[in-house]
Amino acid sequence: MAIAALALVLSVGCIVTIALRGLSLVCCLAIAGLLGAALGFGAAASCHQNADPLDVGSSDEILLTLRNDTKANASGETAFATAQIDGRLVKVQAVFKDHAARLCGDTLTVHGTYKPASWERDEYLWQNNAIGTLSITSAESVADTSPLAVLRSVRSDAIRGIGSDTEASALAQALACGYRHDIAQTALYSSFQRAGLAHLVAVSGAHLVILTGLVAAGLNALRAPRRLSICVLVALMGAYLVLSGMPVSAIRATIMSSVGVLALLGKRRPSSQNALGIGILAIVCADPSASVSTSFVLSALSTAGIVLFSPLVGQWLSRTPLRHAGMAGDALALTLSANVLSQLYACSVFHQLPIIAPIANVATAPVFPFACAGALASALLSAVCTAPSPIIVLLQAPAQLLLLIVSAVSSVTYASVPVSIEPGPAILATIALGVALWVAWPPVSVTRVVPALASIVLAWCAYAFAVLGQDCIIMLDVGQGDAFLVRSKGETMLIDTGNRDSQLIEQLARSGTMRIGTVLITHQDDDHCGALDGLERAVSVDRVLMMSDAMTSASAKNEGAVEQAHRTSKEVIGVKAGDSFSVGTFTATVVWPERYSDDGGNEDSVCILLEYDGNADGAVDARALFMGDAESEQLEAILKAGSVGKVDVLKVGHHGSKGSFNQDQINVLDPAVALIGVGANNRYGHPAQETLNLLESVGCKVYRSDLDGQVKCVFGTESVRVSLQ
Repeated sequence: MAIAALALVLSVGCIVTIALRGLSLVCCLAIAGLLGAALGFGAAASCHQNADPLDVGSSDEILLTLRNDTKANASGETAFATAQIDGRLVKVQAVFKDHAARLCGDTLTVHGTYKPASWERDEYLWQNNAIGTLSITSAESVADTSPLAVLRSVRSDAIRGIGSDTEASALAQALACGYRHDIAQTALYSSFQRAGLAHLVAVSGAHLVILTGLVAAGLNALRAPRRLSICVLVALMGAYLVLSGMPVSAIRATIMSSVGVLALLGKRRPSSQNALGIGILAIVCADPSASVSTSFVLSALSTAGIVLFSPLVGQWLSRTPLRHAGMAGDALALTLSANVLSQLYACSVFHQLPIIAPIANVATAPVFPFACAGALASALLSAVCTAPSPIIVLLQAPAQLLLLIVSAVSSVTYASVPVSIEPGPAILATIALGVALWVAWPPVSVTRVVPALASIVLAWCAYAFAVLGQDCIIMLDVGQGDAFLVRSKGETMLIDTGNRDSQLIEQLARSGTMRIGTVLITHQDDDHCGALDGLERAVSVDRVLMMSDAMTSASAKNEGAVEQAHRTSKEVIGVKAGDSFSVGTFTATVVWPERYSDDGGNEDSVCILLEYDGNADGAVDARALFMGDAESEQLEAILKAGSVGKVDVLKVGHHGSKGSFNQDQINVLDPAVALIGVGANNRYGHPAQETLNLLESVGCKVYRSDLDGQVKCVFGTESVRVSLQ
């Protein structure tokens, strides 16, 4: 976690350089680095100290205050919260079993079970300074008597008044109030992420810096008096602060935005650097846990990029046709400078590189301020009175236009691609980039840029030829769920997706996957298809295959899965036993089921046999069997049908449950390699020891995603070679 604190080095180092003029740049950066690391280690130590075992019983009543709006998932709602547990005030991740949306600042008395964060597997919790998860079984609201109750009431009235009946109104909620609960349930939110515009629908540092920067640029163009400009911008930021519910992240974003605006109005880099340094130090000293907060690091880096490099980016753009683009050019300059220092770290966190982002920002720049203004007006109007519906619809018209533009740019092939970079190297590369740009301030010449870009392209082509051209099966580490890649001759098939979007995208990035020809969903359980929607914002998907009976089933689970499939790909095809198709040198044959008997449950898992013919001589060189969540009874039927015998690789059914197979069945299959997709310390006890013992009895080598991470099985005509992440 202390790595995040090192991201402060560049911004704080610039301040120290100005403040301590007598010291060298290297010395100043060293001091700033030690300061940032000390604060980060202090916050991390405090977090881990609070994570000592807590005495929490299911009958204990806990007072809980939400620190952000809840987010919906398949099993309920989640949010970070402050809880009074065992006489201590700690931060936890609250997991509600119901689907009731709750707002930042809501206070509740709850009962539930507490699970401490795992040092090895719960990085997301540590990054948010949470010491564990509180699974809530019952919750009752408590009347808000705090001084901020009136302001929170204004926000709830605004959200309710804007409504979420249409996509435009859901977007207006996000633009004006930072309320993303409803828009996150739509495919359009994925469009914003794919286009690199997710910051527009959150009251984040980047959102406020870009918005207030555009307003400041407009005021400058109108030659508004400096005092009037400051008053307008302060009022704008104050409105956003109130309508967002004033979470800590919004307060930090407002401070960062103030620094960015002062930089644009003042146009004096030393003063702006001082303001940035003071703001960062004030935030970290007031709340040391901010030094290990991903959102704060991104806000600080975005603001530092604008403060330090917006003049340089302006010089670059002045040599292009965009110098006449007006507000669109200003928006592009702000976005590029904000991304100079934040993009590499953002890639390490979100594992995506939105290539279309510069074009998307240019396209949305003329509309974005009007969409925000309309959203703000509808929010304030809704907070003070019951506004007539036609007026609200009129105010949300720019938001509707913004949606159309975002949908268009995000639909471009490879608008966003998965990337894999660790936080440490990302921070070091960011520091190096910042120093290089600071030293070589004049615009970079084309004669230097083109060879550098050509070298990067050639290096990528060499990597793609050497690694991506292998015939292989890759088990992705997506926690308690299944996700397997089959890759051959430039074709790729993904078997299941797990249910964690970010983890799936990270694993696709690690495997170098940017396009998937076929996604096969074995069945409709969440841990096998829950992240299907997440694919849309990361990779291009040609088609989705699923059991043909799922296409006609009237159950809500099947209908939801089919809808997800259609959102991910235009082509959705039903399959059944006997169907076959190719993936490069692999031939995939569906061996189960012929028809539904469990309404899309485990017994109806699509099982496939992969046969590998590496030298194309017509003889099968290796076989792999994928069992989905099917178990011994289904495997017995498959073996009796005579379609499957000995295999080289077995994807063990149902995550290695004790009912996966019996001794006779594993003797027939006699696999050399077994793959088990399973989450660490899962509550199901997967994989069962009985299953592991049976695999060991036939000399099979077992690989588990919880212990081995991403596992690659490279196929050859003579053998299958296994390598670990």
